[in-house]
Amino acid sequence: MFMVPDLEERSEETKNAISQGSLQSSNNNNNGTCKGDGSPAKRRRGRNPIDKEYRRLKRLLRNRVSAQQARERKKVYVNELEARATELQEKNLKLEERISTLINENNMLRKVLMNTRPKADDSEEPNRA
Repeated sequence: MFMVPDLEERSEETKNAISQGSLQSSNNNNNGTCKGDGSPAKRRRGRNPIDKEYRRLKRLLRNRVSAQQARERKKVYVNELEARATELQEKNLKLEERISTLINENNMLRKVLMNTRPKADDSEEPNRA
């Protein structure tokens, strides 16, 4: 199975760009609304275009992996169906042959039965004597 890379596997360029972009956005959003420790009171998450792009690319990669897995599952499923169809066709042919054999045997037994029955003329003659 394919795995989606974690956020920690970013390249150095992406890390630097994200940190610079988040510093710029935090400085712009600061506007005197800092806590006592110097951190911003509210941080807008996901507003950074670099973060958005990274999340979009990660989502696309997850989707691509998921689609590939779905295609593989479908291929396995179709192969199983085809194998089952072949198996059932072979079984059907064997059953049709068996039916044909039984029909022929039945017809032969009917003919034997008709030949071994006493005829109407034979049964009447001994009664007259």
